[in-house]
Amino acid sequence: LTFYNVLASWDLGSLTLTSSTTYDRWQFRQFQDLIGLNATADALKGAPGSGLWGVMVDFDYTGDEVVHETRLASNNTGFFNWQAGLYYTNKETDQNQTYLPIDRTAHSVQSTEFGGSDQPASYRELAGFGNLKFEITPTFDVSVGGRYSSQHQAFEQIGRVVAPSLPRAEA
Repeated sequence: LTFYNVLASWDLGSLTLTSSTTYDRWQFRQFQDLIGLNATADALKGAPGSGLWGVMVDFDYTGDEVVHETRLASNNTGFFNWQAGLYYTNKETDQNQTYLPIDRTAHSVQSTEFGGSDQPASYRELAGFGNLKFEITPTFDVSVGGRYSSQHQAFEQIGRVVAPSLPRAEA
């Protein structure tokens, strides 16, 4: 995980301007033996005495994201305060799954993949927001606010099938 943030705040007298930008990037990788977890993997085991192939999946999940917010707020100490701002985020992710045969008798993972999938996704949002605060008494405030956002999301699932020729594994 890589994470960076820049935060700046400017006191403009009766107003404060705040800007925050964050960038993060991550990668997660996991290997899992699928035998016993689903019917497709179990079917590849073979009948007793005909070979014992297993299935390992290599999960590789990566992504990066940028988030930015700018807001302008009043610095009043009296009856009325306000805040207004803009928010933006852009996130890209990709999940890659590669299926590899396991020779369970030799306890080895074969290097020839026989299938998998790629699942790229993206998310973007742009928003504007505002808030009004009224100090009715020193111990009682009333606030009203709103936010409008526009979002766009995309997702694909791209499957791949490879038919490797596997040597017969004997039990």
